[in-house]
Amino acid sequence: MQDTAPPSPPRQTPQPRMALVGASGWLGACIGPALLRAGVTAPHRFSAVYHRARSPAYDPWQDLEWAGSLQALAAPPEVVILSVRPQDFRRGHFPCPEALVISVMAGVPLEEVQARTGAARVIRAMPNALVETAQSYTPWLASGAASARDRALAQQMLRCVGTEAEVPDEHALDV
Repeated sequence: MQDTAPPSPPRQTPQPRMALVGASGWLGACIGPALLRAGVTAPHRFSAVYHRARSPAYDPWQDLEWAGSLQALAAPPEVVILSVRPQDFRRGHFPCPEALVISVMAGVPLEEVQARTGAARVIRAMPNALVETAQSYTPWLASGAASARDRALAQQMLRCVGTEAEVPDEHALDV
């Protein structure tokens, strides 16, 4: 019997150009492929920024861009996901003042992410180890400059790896 499901309706908004810094790390190798599988962004609009080696988790997508830094990308991303160790973030250079920045780094407060990236629109999220099986519970918090559209995109992204909930303050992320 042939599948007779109607085609998916067209997307109302274009898929954002995303860069995932730390794409080859444990968390990045879970989040990036989940976003691509769910169609949150397209491979040709996704850049995997890595430090040491490319992750085989991205092998199914041949059209994505690999780069060693944000500065080496062919085009500036609209969304930057930071998935690096706090000490690497503090030693690195991650300017992206025009982007929505989504941090999944433990122990790096929202204000520090804003100061080091130059971005006003920042979302800090804390997925847990169940991100590997798309069953993570991810609390998150948005900066005051983050729009309703930014929040909706963050929710869509975080739902690719489980459930999510916006929390009232940063303390709730650090519990």
